[in-house]
Amino acid sequence: MNISVVVPCYNAERFIGASLQSVAEQTLQPREVIVIDDGSTDASLAAVRASPVAVRLLRTERCGGAVARNAGIEAATGDWLAFLDADDVWYPDHLERAAEIVRRFEAIGYINHYDRMDADGDGIRVRECPFDSIVAGRGLDEYVEHFARYGHFVGMSACLVETRRARAIGGFREEQQRRHDIEFWLRVVSGERWVFDPLATSVYRKNSPDSLSADAADAAFYGFTAFLKHRDEAGDRAGYDRVLRERARSAISRSFSGSAEVRERAYRTAFGYLSPRHKLLLGLSRRFPGVFRAFRVLKLV
Repeated sequence: MNISVVVPCYNAERFIGASLQSVAEQTLQPREVIVIDDGSTDASLAAVRASPVAVRLLRTERCGGAVARNAGIEAATGDWLAFLDADDVWYPDHLERAAEIVRRFEAIGYINHYDRMDADGDGIRVRECPFDSIVAGRGLDEYVEHFARYGHFVGMSACLVETRRARAIGGFREEQQRRHDIEFWLRVVSGERWVFDPLATSVYRKNSPDSLSADAADAAFYGFTAFLKHRDEAGDRAGYDRVLRERARSAISRSFSGSAEVRERAYRTAFGYLSPRHKLLLGLSRRFPGVFRAFRVLKLV
């Protein structure tokens, strides 16, 4: 199994050395490691050149994660793509376990549960998973059912995708400013076999500077629009709409951490997809923003 590791990098000099070290320690070594520097202004390039693994270095000019990852997909020579963010790390068996599982289940996409660490890399927190065995599914409906039980999308550093599948669907949507990972994955699994591993073999770094998911309001809004784009493809519309209602609630609730313009964007786009209860509560919050804080304290929204 030939794996190309794709690492988008922007101002990650503090972290990318650890990320690439975790690649060097893999029990199954990849065919190649492709780092896409997206216009870094710090010493990221020096950190990459000092890494313990051979790296193919590409450059983009501050175009964002979707463009950087697409450059990696285009350049890859492996049959599989393993994505690793420049601030995350893998446990040593990540690639070996993923390769064994996708072979066993004949899947074109793999995701796994992950642990978390803080921005300084200390205090790895082992997270419980609601599944105690491997989940194998096919298509969008089964994935959305899984998503609803799991609670959120597994990050890009926990994913492997067959290269030909990633290219067949056109890679990442570059107009999807944030959460293009979710939107990409919904297209990956459509009509295809996928597999979820409840064993964490990757570690996500929370709250690192310049993280694409750092802006909670934007991340929630684009997470909702990612699901909205694929609503018409769902066979189980009722199940899909349950997830969409929760994403709509999150988009609007988190918009209160942003500007009035950010809130209005969320209401304009997501309000119609809320449950009746949340339409009432968040409708009041729209007219009287101060009420929202009281609702949050009472855990009503």
